[in-house]
Amino acid sequence: MVKVLEDFRSELETYSQQLDLHDKMEDILRQDLLDCENLISVDKKTDSGARSFVRAVFALIEGSVFNLKQIALALSKHGKGGFSQAELVMLEELSYDLDDKGATKSQVKFIPLPKNIKFAFTSAARAFRVAYELQVDDAGWDNFKKALLIRNRITHPKTIEDLQLSDKEVQTAADAASWYLKVQRELIQKLIARMRLLQEKLDKK
Repeated sequence: MVKVLEDFRSELETYSQQLDLHDKMEDILRQDLLDCENLISVDKKTDSGARSFVRAVFALIEGSVFNLKQIALALSKHGKGGFSQAELVMLEELSYDLDDKGATKSQVKFIPLPKNIKFAFTSAARAFRVAYELQVDDAGWDNFKKALLIRNRITHPKTIEDLQLSDKEVQTAADAASWYLKVQRELIQKLIARMRLLQEKLDKK
């Protein structure tokens, strides 16, 4: 019984630590976004500020997605989620190969962001054992994909025109940030509710 309680406490500590790390990184990235938002205000708007704002939007999204996967990965060590070996590798964002000497080597695996968001949300929900399904058939998801194309264009420019952003494109990026923060908040609220429920059960033991 003592061992069960110790494992339970350890699991709850992992829940808490991972959510705390997620929140701390998001606080920094949110502040970056707010700082960049000042660069696109009517009286201060610059082309470089607009590009910085779009990049900040996606730094926030990608940072959050990575941390959601880290939450799932950490909880998998407590046997949560029932992840396959392939899924664990994808949570680590690594791929493996052999070097010229026949020794194993790992490298960061690139995962397209739309796929990565879906996987991160599903994995975090599985690890916490909560019901959550990311909607990818609505206007918010479509707008996010449009904003992603804009980010990719300014990140890998081929012409001078690729670096120019219209007010409409900047608004598309802002709307993508609002959409992501909304769906992420919905998921996080479910994760926190689950953690509190487990804490209540522990307190009664």
